[in-house]
Amino acid sequence: MDVFSSLPEPIIHHIMSLVPAKDATHMSILSNTFHSSWRSFPIMDFDFQLFIRSCSLDDEIYGESFLDFVVNSLQYHELTTSLEKLRFCGSPGGYKFDSMFKRMINFALDNNVRELELHFHIAWRLCTYCLPPAIFSAKSIKTLTLIAIALSQDLILSCPCIKSFNLISCHGFKTVFLASNAKLKALRIEEFSDIKDFHFESPALCLESFSFHSFVNSVPVKFNISGYTTPNLKYLRLKGHGIPDRLFESINAEFPYLEALMIQDCNVSKKKVKIHLEYLKTLELNMINFSKLEIEAPRMVSFTYKHGLVRTTENDISIRCTNLKYLRYRATVPYRWIRNSFSEFLFLETLKLHIWSENEKIKFHFECLKTFKLHLGDPSSKYGFLHLHMLFICKTS
Repeated sequence: MDVFSSLPEPIIHHIMSLVPAKDATHMSILSNTFHSSWRSFPIMDFDFQLFIRSCSLDDEIYGESFLDFVVNSLQYHELTTSLEKLRFCGSPGGYKFDSMFKRMINFALDNNVRELELHFHIAWRLCTYCLPPAIFSAKSIKTLTLIAIALSQDLILSCPCIKSFNLISCHGFKTVFLASNAKLKALRIEEFSDIKDFHFESPALCLESFSFHSFVNSVPVKFNISGYTTPNLKYLRLKGHGIPDRLFESINAEFPYLEALMIQDCNVSKKKVKIHLEYLKTLELNMINFSKLEIEAPRMVSFTYKHGLVRTTENDISIRCTNLKYLRYRATVPYRWIRNSFSEFLFLETLKLHIWSENEKIKFHFECLKTFKLHLGDPSSKYGFLHLHMLFICKTS
């Protein structure tokens, strides 16, 4: 034990960060040094599933034991610095839970928690819960993550130091209002069905990453993301029918600094799509139907497209990009595009295509190609077997 007792506290804290919270608690009995380090450990992770795995098989009161464990951990902790992170993953419900949860949140806020993650189990989605309003205005929080929580209040976020906000699989609220955006860098609003109004009170000048994902049957969301509210956006992911056409059509003008753009399952009424972005490196269009696609992205290195239908007519495609390295096209391949434009992709390393047409002759000449996948049409369909003639030339160093 002398060897362990001589370890510096940061090393002991690192060891504790690698094991479940209950095991870290057990480690505290190894020595006075470990006990002192456990009490000052600035990371608290309470996960019900991990907790019950370490319980005896005859323990029939997992829930109460877990809540007692949380309360005891809070009672014996004496932090010498700010609380780096508090994560709670469990099921709400009952007076005992309410008392514990309030005590846990007060402990976190009193100790200036920097990262807070609350994850309620999926089975409790339909049980609404009112989170303490102090969470959404805490001065110390830099990262806030809420998962699978059915909130009984609208969400107004005004944490002045918030840098990352993640709202995943949460329900019950209609409005998300971001009242403090000065330091916000990353924003994820995903897998929701109830949001109708989403607004920035002021421009989020530091925001670089925004992911917005609604369910398929969601109604269009009213929100004011634009070049004015998010002028320096670099990563944009939009998914679901709740995305308004206006946002899709104004991407070029509103977000000129985009480096990654992912769009999926959006009801786009405009069948002619133009994407002209100078800094774009990655483009993914998944389950988006169009008749004409025009892309001008000189720095793009990755392009993925998947059509919403299994078999489609050939689309009119124009891609002006000489640095492309990854190309995946999961729809009926427009052979005119292959014949006229593929020669421009001099640095292509990965190519994945879906071939439907019969008796087509395709000629590839890629000196840098490393991976090639070809998906053929269904030979049992009325179109019969495909007769594919391919000349494949690849030079490797």
